Amino acid sequence: MSQFVSKLEKRRQCAATATFFGARRGTCQTHEPNRAMRVAMVLLMTLRGTPTLYYGDELGLMNAPIPPERVRDPFGLNMPGTGQGRDAERTPMPWDSSSNAGFTIAEPWLPLGKDHIVMNVEAQKRDTGSMLSLTRALLEFRRREPSVSLGDWAPLAVEGGVLAYIRGRDRRRFAVLLNLGSVPRAVRFGEDLEGRIVLSTHPGRIGSAIHDRTDLGADEAVIIRLGHATGDWP
Repeated sequence: MSQFVSKLEKRRQCAATATFFGARRGTCQTHEPNRAMRVAMVLLMTLRGTPTLYYGDELGLMNAPIPPERVRDPFGLNMPGTGQGRDAERTPMPWDSSSNAGFTIAEPWLPLGKDHIVMNVEAQKRDTGSMLSLTRALLEFRRREPSVSLGDWAPLAVEGGVLAYIRGRDRRRFAVLLNLGSVPRAVRFGEDLEGRIVLSTHPGRIGSAIHDRTDLGADEAVIIRLGHATGDWP
């Protein structure tokens, strides 16, 4: 992943930033897809370019199973049983926990996912720890900080086996650390850095002071506002 991001940045694809969620939802096929999608959202929102979300990504929705008799997509109809259909990521947007998820008063053209009773906009709006709340916090952070929306990008050398980079502009800098694995990591910076966590995928860490090192939980990402710079911005 580190090599991929570095190559992406070297090509300076500032016109658009590709989504990391695949065709849509549930394509984060990992040990803990919900936690991994939160880390992927931080990655997406802290790279250069324009973040692109497919509807449902902001909720962390999974692909919904489509019975053969409900298939609509021509690819799925023409190649049954091959998994080529796109209906699973085209199911109705779940707005609330009502019978048709607030999407329609009639029968929707594709079935809803079974988890729409809890995985819907109304429920996640009330949950400060939800994927929707995280996505909104990241969007607000990106709008507020030119260092992230318009600034430079540079890899950050760390010990601990995590993806790390710095976003900065006009000497205002942020370090982004992402643990893409299923085990906690102890991270030590390769340079003298300190700051405070301004955003984390795990609750309770915002405001924590960082001095030269930090610990990341499994599938955790943090954004650190750096308190000082060691030399000029690269």
